[in-house]
Amino acid sequence: MAAKGQIPDLEVERPRLTASGLAVWWLAVGLLVIGVLRYDGALIWLGGVGMIVMVVARWWAPKNLRDLELVRRRPARVFAGETFELTLVVRRPETMPSWYPRTGCAVEIRDGLLPKRQPGVFLARGLRPGEWAEGSASMRCFRRGRYRRTSVEIRTRFPLGLFETRASGTLLDDRLATDGGLVVYPQPFLPEALKRDLELARFDLGSRHGIEPEPGEEYRGIREYRSGDPVKAVHWPATARAGGLMVREWDPPAPRPARYGLLLHTWEKGGGRLLRPDRWELALRMATGLVAHCRATGIGLWFADETGRSAAPMRRIPEAVSFGEALMHLALVPRVRMPGMERFRASLEQLVAQCDRVFVISDVPQEYWRGEIETWAHGNRVVCIDAESVVPVRKRVALTPEVVSG
Repeated sequence: MAAKGQIPDLEVERPRLTASGLAVWWLAVGLLVIGVLRYDGALIWLGGVGMIVMVVARWWAPKNLRDLELVRRRPARVFAGETFELTLVVRRPETMPSWYPRTGCAVEIRDGLLPKRQPGVFLARGLRPGEWAEGSASMRCFRRGRYRRTSVEIRTRFPLGLFETRASGTLLDDRLATDGGLVVYPQPFLPEALKRDLELARFDLGSRHGIEPEPGEEYRGIREYRSGDPVKAVHWPATARAGGLMVREWDPPAPRPARYGLLLHTWEKGGGRLLRPDRWELALRMATGLVAHCRATGIGLWFADETGRSAAPMRRIPEAVSFGEALMHLALVPRVRMPGMERFRASLEQLVAQCDRVFVISDVPQEYWRGEIETWAHGNRVVCIDAESVVPVRKRVALTPEVVSG
């Protein structure tokens, strides 16, 4: 049984001649032939040395990839497009004899998580028994979901670059047993209009000074009068004691929304289905942006997913589940057609009753479903957002005769 982090069933391919090796081989053969024809001992000796070097390199090349252990270090969760470090630790077991030659010298290791065009992690020096080395590579994943790629490829041209030896196997990720692979969250995205709306909902525009506070403001204390302070903010007893004008000051109001509601759905009137994967991914990105905003500002969230899944209970965040679990759901949720609007209306009714503001996000244009929820759109408490309306429209340049002729 393979140890933790070791490559089980590592398949080492037969070494293949490189261009340099092929040149050395034919040079050695040529020297031998010419030396025999001319009875030249020096040429025969040089050709024989070349042949011996080729044989030794052929024997040593596959042994350079044996008895290596690899451990992958990576984060458990990342956002799409976020740069993170992927570290590979290479070591040799201490059970190997001390006289055994170094292995793992001049080795390039390609992890299955790395993009095809990105070079692998290069290990320059060889390792003796009990030694280890590590190398890191920066990478990004652009698609949400779970990545369970555990394949690994190793390539080396050691020694002397005469042969190229490759090996492949399955890398045992040290985190696979606990998290099931790398999870990539959708990249957070908030349209500018929604971003401004969220900021205005959080805070008032500056502090207010007066005799009585507004709801949500807290009394800070008394300070000296500054130009522009209202006269009604003057604290006369403190002014009499200090001999100068003193005014009351109140802290800005705390974050006003106590809890937001998020309703994610995909439904079209008449039971049709608009197959636009890019719009669905954009809707998930907006939902992720709202969840990330609530996590950063400490605002609670009711999260309801009405995308047709049979068992998708409403989640109260962070009391029932964490923000991370909500992001995990958005990373793995598929697009399934919702059979009707009954569950959607029930979820919306509950969210309106429990939350200060409800955000309804869909990948379908609002013209297909906005009329179904007009009765619940109380003022601006229900904000409807669809992916179609936030996608930038590409403007086509009209080809005038002047443009064509130019």
